[in-house]
Amino acid sequence: MVYVDVKLDSDEQPRAEANSAEFLLRSEVIRLLSTLDQIHTGRITKLEVRAGIPKRVVFEKQAHPEGGLE
Repeated sequence: MVYVDVKLDSDEQPRAEANSAEFLLRSEVIRLLSTLDQIHTGRITKLEVRAGIPKRVVFEKQAHPEGGLE
């Protein structure tokens, strides 16, 4: 299931930094990418994005036989 949130009260404009060779990523984006690297074979069940910024990720992952996550 995919939920689509469309803002009807504003026009979507391309972001100016999309054409830039260099720009800074927000800390939330960096943390999300790091989390995705750690999930490996898990399944993301929920990803909350507000105002274009990832705010929360919920995922499933196999438990390791000795305890903890793989």
